[in-house]
Amino acid sequence: MMKWIIRYWCFLWVVLGLSVRAVEKPNFLVIAIDDLNHYVSFLQDTDGNFIQKLYPDEGKRAEVAKLLTPNLQKLADRSMIFSQTYCSQALCGPSRTAMMTGVPPHVSGYEEHSKHFRHHDSLKNVVTLPQYLKNNGYFTAGVGKIFHKASVAYEGGIQNDWPDRLYSWSHWVDRPIGVHTDGSNKTKFSPYSPDDRYMKFGLTTHAIEDTHDYQNAKFIAEVFEKGSGQIKDKLGQLHTMTLPEGQPFYLVCGLFAPHMPWSVHQSFYDRFPVDELGIDEALRNWTEEDIKDLSEYAIKKFVGGDVPMLDDMAAKVHGEGKGQLEAWKAAVQAYLATIAYADECVGLLLEAIEKSPHSENTVIVVHSDHGWHLGDKYRYRKHCLWGAATRSVFMISDPKYPLTQVGHECVQLISLQDYYPTVVSRAGLDRPSHVHGRDFSPLMEDPLEASWENVVLTTWSEENDSVRTDRYLLIRYGDGSRELYNVVKDPWEYENLADVSSYKPVLKMMEDLLDERLNMPASDY
Repeated sequence: MMKWIIRYWCFLWVVLGLSVRAVEKPNFLVIAIDDLNHYVSFLQDTDGNFIQKLYPDEGKRAEVAKLLTPNLQKLADRSMIFSQTYCSQALCGPSRTAMMTGVPPHVSGYEEHSKHFRHHDSLKNVVTLPQYLKNNGYFTAGVGKIFHKASVAYEGGIQNDWPDRLYSWSHWVDRPIGVHTDGSNKTKFSPYSPDDRYMKFGLTTHAIEDTHDYQNAKFIAEVFEKGSGQIKDKLGQLHTMTLPEGQPFYLVCGLFAPHMPWSVHQSFYDRFPVDELGIDEALRNWTEEDIKDLSEYAIKKFVGGDVPMLDDMAAKVHGEGKGQLEAWKAAVQAYLATIAYADECVGLLLEAIEKSPHSENTVIVVHSDHGWHLGDKYRYRKHCLWGAATRSVFMISDPKYPLTQVGHECVQLISLQDYYPTVVSRAGLDRPSHVHGRDFSPLMEDPLEASWENVVLTTWSEENDSVRTDRYLLIRYGDGSRELYNVVKDPWEYENLADVSSYKPVLKMMEDLLDERLNMPASDY
């Protein structure tokens, strides 16, 4: 009899233990990477990826992939890769604010970042994602670039609480970000680097261990692995961050690289010799031809002077009309080198994920805030509505969903706007009424069987808007001019079909869809 009683109590203990684990709130570890486009190893072979033009040889591209993002690749192998993820606006502050507040730029009016979002009437009382989690029992903490800037600043007589320390975080550490580029003799910019802080690139002799992003990643890795870590803030004050016992957490690390300026150690440049890049006159001509079917408005507003600016720097080095390809190669090499540096920082977090006792109940999220042009569309930077700028890196590993832990690729379209409602759902919380976006948990369960509408909206200020489906992209500008692309047949978005008579019904359908999405309230998501 005693034996059966013991067995019964053991059985009951196991059942109760499983029940407790079943209702246990998940933890979240989030890695946000700034200005990272889809050149990463696990997206290089997706349609329309410009890195295929930069490295047309498939074998060489495979070699580059191994050198570019080996640590992100390891995380991707244990995650679900959302290969068709797009931002709400291709600019750091608006994209991140939309993602973290649940309110897209065309609704909030937060379309630039001259001041903190809480200085805008539309967002001054908004409940952010970490704030909502904190209000519902989570310990929220982090370091680096998450909303826009990484620390509080006094600018123009206004206090900008850029990380939203007052509302969003249980513990935030104001820290410098990026690589040391302080004008010291350890930083030397390339002769091709324009005198423009958004296009500067060169070399630093700072050891990687001394750079801010690396130190910040190391700190968050230590906290996640060991439960506690220490780091000095930008004023030299020592912070000890400790994960509370028995309390779920939302822990974030925001990496500034590969945001400009691209100034990393020579060892990262050495991985990508310029003579291996497939940049030649034919590719230059291809990019010039690409913009000939765009409106004057689009060219003036979104193509701009990036390429001529780089050409001017080439002329200073090689003489008038010379060196354009060399300057282009130097810029590409610098961007790739800075991605590789960011990946090295991710490696610290990867080690912590592999060792941490929290990993069995932690959702790992890796995301960028938008993409980046690197010569395609005859331009550099983000700040536009084409796919190279709006496409973002996003992957997630969730112990609840087996398919998210085996490197499965989900090709359904999602928006970074969908992040807030998905995290809230996973935390077992009700969705706040102000939040736009869709919970993509069904895609993590089974992306093939899930009911999902492949539509994403991306906007840019002054009524420049776009809507994308799995077949078409429509861009409508503030002056009424339009671009229509069949992204299945033309993933490079090369041929504008807006004035092709046979596509008039498609144009009308897409315009109706765009208007519908622009006027869609949060309650309809």
